[in-house]
Amino acid sequence: MVSKFISSLALAASLPIFAVGCTSTTAKAPNQQSWYEKLGSSVKSGTDKMTAAIAPKQPSFKDQPLPSPNGKAGPNVLKLDDIPGGGFFYDTQSAPRRLYFRLPAGAKIADCKLELPLNTGFYVSDDYVTVRNIASKYSQDDGFAGFWGQGVVFENINGSYNCDQGISFHGTSTTTIDGGLFERNGGCGIADVMACITVYRGVTVRNNMIAGALLAGHAHAMLGCRVYGNYRIQVETQRDTSTNLSDCLIAGEGPDKGTGASIVNGRMNHCTVVNCQTGVQVSRGAKISNCVFSQIGGNLITVDKDALSCFELSRTILDLGKVTFGGQKLDKDSWAQAAAQLAFASNIILDSPKLRAPGYLLPADSPHYKAGEYGAVPGCHVGEYKDWAPTGGAKEAVPHP
Repeated sequence: MVSKFISSLALAASLPIFAVGCTSTTAKAPNQQSWYEKLGSSVKSGTDKMTAAIAPKQPSFKDQPLPSPNGKAGPNVLKLDDIPGGGFFYDTQSAPRRLYFRLPAGAKIADCKLELPLNTGFYVSDDYVTVRNIASKYSQDDGFAGFWGQGVVFENINGSYNCDQGISFHGTSTTTIDGGLFERNGGCGIADVMACITVYRGVTVRNNMIAGALLAGHAHAMLGCRVYGNYRIQVETQRDTSTNLSDCLIAGEGPDKGTGASIVNGRMNHCTVVNCQTGVQVSRGAKISNCVFSQIGGNLITVDKDALSCFELSRTILDLGKVTFGGQKLDKDSWAQAAAQLAFASNIILDSPKLRAPGYLLPADSPHYKAGEYGAVPGCHVGEYKDWAPTGGAKEAVPHP
């Protein structure tokens, strides 16, 4: 009977949490509109993704959710019948909302500990507000959020382990985020929608569900940022969003997984894109310059047919792989022959660069070290740290060569 047991919690508007008994796995779940569908239409009516876990008891964790027996947060599913051992289903359509868990194989309720978020995050609605040195974690919604505020500034913040986004802006807000960490959130590290304008400088977005950064407002910039290890896609843009990615490290989960960046209208300058299945996807128009694409399992660059007339590629190092320009698909051999004949491409370097760990920087002894515009180093210049690794590191800076 243990494998059939599902524990159910009801989440009322006032946030009480109480046990409501048991149900069988044959019960039918109410229809549930996915988080992504709601966000895609710029509708936010509550939390549709949760970061939670149920696992055998162990010492408490101060800065991360309790992992399941495999060391990761419990998996979320969209149907009650699909809950695996240690997983959960969040029914947002019931009144009150309900959170269902299935016990790990062989576990008993008395042996398990459940951790749930119990706050609603940090919200700014006024104009010309500056927020410094604040952490917002374990929210049932966004860690940080804003709607109409003009000239809002966040400095040195931490929005992590939240059920929805680490940080999210809406309406016609204009916001600058100067330094921040957004990791292990249930519905993107960053999600900016409607007609908002945001500028992110020196932030790290890592290990989030759904995507790393979803930019779907009026205009967005990410400057000197690290975006890596997020599920499915690292940086995604939607609608008619104008995007500027400059001096950013974008690294995926592996050469056979996900996309580094999708661009509707935008610019990439001095960015390094590595460890993804697709490097960048361009749907309407983009200018890519002084960048490095390496360790890409599928297409380095994919440009839709309608975007070719508004696409430029210059002074960029491309690993020996595949590209698609409109209907023209080129492998590493045919791409080398065609590169010189493409009107939108200039000063392209086809090579497998040896990048310096751990920041994926071009080493000083590379033959392409000064191949960028005005003799600059191609790729990102995001500062390295001693013993820095994608999961964190020390604070002692290592100077650039």
